[in-house]
Amino acid sequence: MSSLITEKPIEHPDRPGLWIYKNKVMFSIWWLHDQAFCEYKIYLQLEKRIKPEKTKERIEGKQIHEKSYADFRKRSMLSTFENIVEKSKIKPLLSQEFPFRSLKYGIIGRADNISFYPDKFIVVDDKPGPKKYPLGTNEPWETDKNQVYGYCLALKEKMIEEFQDTRPIYAALRKRGSNDIYWNEIFDENAENKIIGTINHIHRLISLEEEYKSNDKPGKCRGCSFNKECDRNISNK
Repeated sequence: MSSLITEKPIEHPDRPGLWIYKNKVMFSIWWLHDQAFCEYKIYLQLEKRIKPEKTKERIEGKQIHEKSYADFRKRSMLSTFENIVEKSKIKPLLSQEFPFRSLKYGIIGRADNISFYPDKFIVVDDKPGPKKYPLGTNEPWETDKNQVYGYCLALKEKMIEEFQDTRPIYAALRKRGSNDIYWNEIFDENAENKIIGTINHIHRLISLEEEYKSNDKPGKCRGCSFNKECDRNISNK
């Protein structure tokens, strides 16, 4: 039986931010983004029960996202995932807000957009856009890549376990509120191994097998939604 099945997970009763699914503790794929930025953010949410500040960017992003999904629902026809997979072998199809629940990796989340093609799948995550790239590169931030890699990993597991479908998967980032794909890359073995390592690290953090590290960059602290509550804030340095 597949480890990804249709069943509702429940929020962990004692540890906010975690979920329980089939008796296994799971964390949100969003935490792959947080860990790459500063894994101490996970500690503040999970152990200190601090909620992130609702910034203007987060509020606007949520509004754009909800409108996009509402528009998609008006245009689309209800269909099972099995039908989408089968029909996509002949023609391209689109899915939004697809829920992933992976027992194998202990991750849960919703992909913004999945495009199904006869010869590939493209997992798209919407972000504010490439205001700037890390110094000396033309690659997006690791935070954004890690999050979409998490969705790709869950999709690969689902496709192989449930459908024995080995079509290649591509990770893509799109400027929020537009059709501008500003980065895409095949989800290959290197990307898969990297994100599995990060997932395993987060599971060791939440089980207190490893200590949380905080970032050493004041600029990150200044832009962090936990800035006011964090006891390791170095934004004034």
